Amino acid sequence: PKHKKGIIDIFRMQSFEPSAIILELSLVAYNLIIEEYPLSEKYISKVTDNLYRLECEVGNFLGVGRFVLGLPGEIQIIKSEALKQYVLERHQLFNTY
Repeated sequence: PKHKKGIIDIFRMQSFEPSAIILELSLVAYNLIIEEYPLSEKYISKVTDNLYRLECEVGNFLGVGRFVLGLPGEIQIIKSEALKQYVLERHQLFNTY
């Protein structure tokens, strides 16, 4: 049997089928992601003094979703409709408990 090689993403999530994402980060989100997830730094480019762009692959949406949901208004999801949908679904759960 063929052994599949998985990835571990910058949010420390593992997967055999990674998804490409693009996020725009405020200065606040940029500083936090660099501090919490140092591996992210090589995937981030500066757009302006207050805007940064993260382009990478993620193993699943659990790690990145937690990061996005924890910083409302600081992050814009540019790529991955599936990630946008995941975040919307998770956000709706805030009102159910």
